[in-house]
Amino acid sequence: MTECMLGGLAGLGVRVIPVTSRSSMTWPHVLGEGVQLPLRTDRTLPRVLVDGLHRVWPQATRMDADVWLYPKGFLPWLNTGGLPAVAVVHDAIVAHYATHYPAYMGRATTAYLERALTHALRHATTVVTVSEHARQELNRFAERSRLRVRDIRVGYAASDYETLLGTEPSHVAKRDCVVHLAATAPHKQTLGLLEHWQVLEDRGMDLPELLLVGSIARDARRLADRLRTVRVLDSLPERQFRRTLAEARALVMASEVEGFGLPILEGYYLGTPGLYPAETAMDEYMAPVSSHGRFERGDVDDFAHALERTLGRSSQEVFQDACSLRRRYSRAQLAERLREALVAAS
Repeated sequence: MTECMLGGLAGLGVRVIPVTSRSSMTWPHVLGEGVQLPLRTDRTLPRVLVDGLHRVWPQATRMDADVWLYPKGFLPWLNTGGLPAVAVVHDAIVAHYATHYPAYMGRATTAYLERALTHALRHATTVVTVSEHARQELNRFAERSRLRVRDIRVGYAASDYETLLGTEPSHVAKRDCVVHLAATAPHKQTLGLLEHWQVLEDRGMDLPELLLVGSIARDARRLADRLRTVRVLDSLPERQFRRTLAEARALVMASEVEGFGLPILEGYYLGTPGLYPAETAMDEYMAPVSSHGRFERGDVDDFAHALERTLGRSSQEVFQDACSLRRRYSRAQLAERLREALVAAS
């Protein structure tokens, strides 16, 4: 997502100078040379130092810039140089965890992330988020934290997968399977999906194979091992995952909350329609295009009906929806919204 944003800005002629750590990803060549700080950010203490102090680092203070852009919303604790800052804040999921799963991340981590979110909302010149659903959650968080409620812009998200969508439906042969991006994080609801799947198995419903890709918690693993139509794949390399998703008949997201829910969009670009819970960001951005995959979370009958509707769709229907999604949530449109936010901030 960050690479997509910065590459899109560079494509509009915006000069982007990436500031990275020694463990950061490699940025696209279109961004040119950047500033690399001498610490890694894949460990807790160095990450906190870089998050909080990077604007006073000598290499960073010498940059000739007009505005700072924070694609993940982590503003530094020390702001110097007087430059405005645009923060892309994807969600308020940390507040969801503080309320519903206070023990999952630990008290210290939760407190740190809540403070970082508060700091971003209080000090960013402009805040951009990725859906109206996320904007409402951020405003609620601001009100609870007694912050001045600012105008938070909605930029929506985009994916480089859009380049994989051709001029006609994909001819990738479909297998009788659906994919779920499994996760140990409780808001992803991998266990809840498996409980639905168990009910449908017990009813004798003709189900495709459910492929769980990613990490899986112990209780979810125990249930998955008991189900005859479920297979756990753990993590897959990017190319293999992309192929697996393209061959699947559907992608199932079961999350309680998402800032955007990018995998549904990416699945469509690969010719694979998605199932997603009602009243989420995924429901929001899919609503103008298609509601075939929408289901009420916690309602196994509604989930079964959504599964049947989705599996019954033709490749031509899915392709038409994918084209509509690309028009609405393209990388070019995201870059233009970010450029507008940068101009407004500066």
